[in-house]
Amino acid sequence: MIKRNAYELMKQWADREDRKPLVLRGARQVGKTTLVDSLGESFDTYLRINPENEDAADLFERKGSIDDLI
Repeated sequence: MIKRNAYELMKQWADREDRKPLVLRGARQVGKTTLVDSLGESFDTYLRINPENEDAADLFERKGSIDDLI
């Protein structure tokens, strides 16, 4: 993977104690998933959920608490 400025910015985001949820947008096939996967390696726990996968999308259709989802 080519190191990009976006990786360094996302690493700064990840290191913040008060970070908010991250939304990453961009054109198709520019490396968004690769970027997030490589950042995920820096966390103890990284769960990748693809909402285009029908089983994964069903998780968000259920009613219940976030604890139930986790």
